Amino acid sequence: MGSFFETLEFLKRSKTAIWIVVAPIILLPILQFGTKEASCCYCILLLSFYWIGEVVPIAVTSILPMLLFPLLGIMSAEDIAQQYLKDTTMMLVITVMAAIAVEECNLHRRIALKLLTKTGSKPQWIMASFMGATCFLSCWMDDCAATALMLPIAFATLESMNMDDEETGKPAVVNGEAWTTVPIEHCDETVKIPTHREPPKEDRTIWKAMILSCSYASLIGGTGTVIGTAPNLIFRDNVQTWYPNGETGVTYLSWMAFAVPPMVLYLIASWVTLQVLLIGPRRLIQMYSSPTDEDNKKAVRVKNSINRAYNQLGPITFAEKSVLTLYIIMILSWMTSDPGFMPGWTSLLGERGKMISDASVGIFIIFIMFIWPRECPKFSGFSDPSKPHAPIPRLLNWEVVHEKFPWSLLFLVGAGFATSRAVEVSGLSTLVSCFALDKLTHGSAFSMEALITTFVTFITEMMGNSGTASIFIPISFSIGEALKINPLYLALPLTISASFSFCFPMATPPNAIVYETGMITMFEMAYTGFLLDLVCIGITLLNMNTYTYWLFDLGHFPEGIQDRNTTLLCAPSF
Repeated sequence: MGSFFETLEFLKRSKTAIWIVVAPIILLPILQFGTKEASCCYCILLLSFYWIGEVVPIAVTSILPMLLFPLLGIMSAEDIAQQYLKDTTMMLVITVMAAIAVEECNLHRRIALKLLTKTGSKPQWIMASFMGATCFLSCWMDDCAATALMLPIAFATLESMNMDDEETGKPAVVNGEAWTTVPIEHCDETVKIPTHREPPKEDRTIWKAMILSCSYASLIGGTGTVIGTAPNLIFRDNVQTWYPNGETGVTYLSWMAFAVPPMVLYLIASWVTLQVLLIGPRRLIQMYSSPTDEDNKKAVRVKNSINRAYNQLGPITFAEKSVLTLYIIMILSWMTSDPGFMPGWTSLLGERGKMISDASVGIFIIFIMFIWPRECPKFSGFSDPSKPHAPIPRLLNWEVVHEKFPWSLLFLVGAGFATSRAVEVSGLSTLVSCFALDKLTHGSAFSMEALITTFVTFITEMMGNSGTASIFIPISFSIGEALKINPLYLALPLTISASFSFCFPMATPPNAIVYETGMITMFEMAYTGFLLDLVCIGITLLNMNTYTYWLFDLGHFPEGIQDRNTTLLCAPSF
């Protein structure tokens, strides 16, 4: 019996090593088909197994395509390496560095607290304010960073709701012995999480809903911009690769026109779902009643707490003004470079304008941030030459960027680009597309769209959203071209649904952050997220077949794509 338990203990300690060896052996039968498609499928499944099992750091698994694809004859190492640093990858670098500049000057905290000063008098409206602030921030910065920022503020606000009147002079953001700093894996942030504070029994459901709302709102906010999350970036790269002449009409501005209206509906749906499932429908109805004296007292305490936190920031600094101005200039330049409905500013540069991308403008703004002073320079008189000159602090410096930049994300997104290219080059996209056409062409295009959207939504709960997007976006383009329907009709909802990772802590870092608080159980997160997944799928399909159908003229097959004259080598029935 002792040897049996010793064996179990050994297997437990060695599970990572065992998984590294066993996974490729289990998948070996796939290679017996002897085709490029089978080899590509083998590589993708092996990468997925290693990612899910976390046998090594995710960044290390993400560079395995440099070994696997050449070894199995799918792509050369040189071609794969080019996928890791593309124009879209540079866009990721730019947005992360700009977000670091925002965090360094505390502009994100000022924006969040300013938005929260407009909160209502009831807990439900307070939660709505938090979700709106988190969603807005997540449009422009990493969803993990947005959650890490808002969660401590949410806890402090919840505690202020239950303070006695004499306690309202306490600091607005709790930072004492009852809080611990917890690093979250795959996330570039550390989060202040309460270690032993317990909410009042009658308010426990409100605490759970508020905390979970931070995660949901950050995931939803990432859908609002084409650079807001990894699946969006992979979609952008695939669109530029498949349709380099802009046949689809997807630009930075047109994406926002497509994504922002449903983003608002997703946010409302998540708010209602949390209210009904966690707080209870009775409390949802009561929120429209006249506030009681206790509600008014809580509202005053919350307002005072948030105002104190905002006042602690002091007057807006020169650094905050500078970063905000540069950020706005960068966003506006992306929106107006090629708006689609009119000539953009790049057209004024003639042929050179065609050589400039959004990344070119972003690099210029980031360069300015590295040389722009953090404090307003003083030009009155000349400095004393006898005194040593202190270095002038800049908006960004390399030490901070090196420390805070999530370098593993570059490899993860790069692996997504490499996988997308391998799926196309190997013919796996054609094979899967033919199979899908064989099974789905007897139904309508809408039923195919609904099936794909639902499938991707739930598979991304178990598989990383980058990997999911990189595999299925090229396939959706192939299916669209084969059926002579606008490829965006399938690719857009697929991309958006890859961000619906609401069910499990392991699905995405924001979920892991809120789960680490100990306030939410796995079951509560799972059933709440499952229902929200279904609601968001419905909103996506409604948006695609109404407003977006008109916006991108999805009933029309673009002539530029017709010129490609691409057909799938499937059975004659196709």
